[in-house]
Amino acid sequence: MSIFTRMAMGLSLLVALAGFWFPMVGSAAEAEDAELLKSAWQDYHRYCAACHGRDGKGDGALAYYDEKLSPPDLTQLSKNNGGKFPFARIHKVIDGRASIGAHGTSEMPIWGERFRLTGGGSNTAASAYILRISHYLRSIQEE
Repeated sequence: MSIFTRMAMGLSLLVALAGFWFPMVGSAAEAEDAELLKSAWQDYHRYCAACHGRDGKGDGALAYYDEKLSPPDLTQLSKNNGGKFPFARIHKVIDGRASIGAHGTSEMPIWGERFRLTGGGSNTAASAYILRISHYLRSIQEE
């Protein structure tokens, strides 16, 4: 058997193994993404849906209760930002570092503080909540 035949057989085996292995890696990553999105959905519904609505359209129960509240349609964030999801800005808004009337001023970051308290005073725990909610918001963007 020539060296070229053995190389071709080895390459065929490598391609066959890669075809078997890569779908498994993709499936594991997809399962992890689905679990992250489920956790993000739960955080959004626990902390945000009362004002922003179940679907993020700005029609939550508290929005109807308080005429001063005018929550934005969170499904339009990318569209209103030139087609790109404003991830860093959203993180700052949720944390309280960007001033949004209903969320408080930058001197009083309501959600950032709440998440730090929920996480035992940990900035890491607070960031985890904020990141999950930000990822969820990115997932509900409409064209």
